[in-house]
Amino acid sequence: MSKKRKRRRICTYSNSTNKHHLLFQGRHWKSGYAKMLRDNFIFEIPICIHQNLHNHILFDVPVPNGQELSRMWKDFDREKPEFCDIISGIKWLISHSEDERFCDAMKKQLDFFYNELYGQ
Repeated sequence: MSKKRKRRRICTYSNSTNKHHLLFQGRHWKSGYAKMLRDNFIFEIPICIHQNLHNHILFDVPVPNGQELSRMWKDFDREKPEFCDIISGIKWLISHSEDERFCDAMKKQLDFFYNELYGQ
């Protein structure tokens, strides 16, 4: 089949997963507290869901200011939370941030994952 006529892959739920960084794009979250937080919020999700998220819902997560990042990291380091799923990780981030743009991006992910994973 020629390149122009490639079939679009149909989205199916399988056991295939890849890693989703809740705090992306990496080029914005690449140093200091931002990188430390990013590296601790990585979850395995089905490839299909991951592609839908990035293609249709969310393109970037804004980085809060330095003081906010510092406070969030210190809370994370002190609490050392263990998340049972991606939803609990998102909820932790929302509850520990006061940055409106950041919280809005997290809420978009939260709504998306609720719908995709639990059908709610």
